[in-house]
Amino acid sequence: MGELEREIHALKRLKEHAEFVRLKLVNGFLADYVVQKRLIGIVRSATNPYVRAFTGGQYSRIDLLPTPRTSRGGAGILLSIHDQRDDADKNTLQLSYGDRTAVSLALRLGISRSMSAVRPLRDSPSISPRVRTVLLDEPLGGLDNERRTAVVETLMGDSSFKQILLITHTDIQEWEGVPVIEVTKAGRSSTAVLRQ
Repeated sequence: MGELEREIHALKRLKEHAEFVRLKLVNGFLADYVVQKRLIGIVRSATNPYVRAFTGGQYSRIDLLPTPRTSRGGAGILLSIHDQRDDADKNTLQLSYGDRTAVSLALRLGISRSMSAVRPLRDSPSISPRVRTVLLDEPLGGLDNERRTAVVETLMGDSSFKQILLITHTDIQEWEGVPVIEVTKAGRSSTAVLRQ
């Protein structure tokens, strides 16, 4: 009976040690290191070229800043962006609706592009899930003609993805080289026509 009690006591200590390592060391180190250092850095560098292209160079640098945990939730991320015209760093509340839309689209594409490069640790295998197709639903809404053109031209030249599907109600007929599937509805039937 004494031997069984010692074995139970040893297993309890092992369990406590494992919980300490998992909760304090692994969660604290890996979560902070992987998310705050590596992942945010990868997303930031993948997003910046889109931000510059979609805003005509007005916004040159996006920065993602981790926020501490709160009592009601986990950590978050604040977005700061450098405005070349005003030579000032701004937060999202200081941007116009069109600027926010362009930056938001750039961030979505940067995150999608980053999924190919994310590895939790340096020794992790380099083969990782790749985002090969991106589906964008109404990304041109809220953008002026200049920004719409910049977005479409950037997407046409983007080799990060094999396919980019852009769903929009915006007329994009003036852009050459953009394959378009035009869907029209008449009564209960719809017709789709591919235009190259």
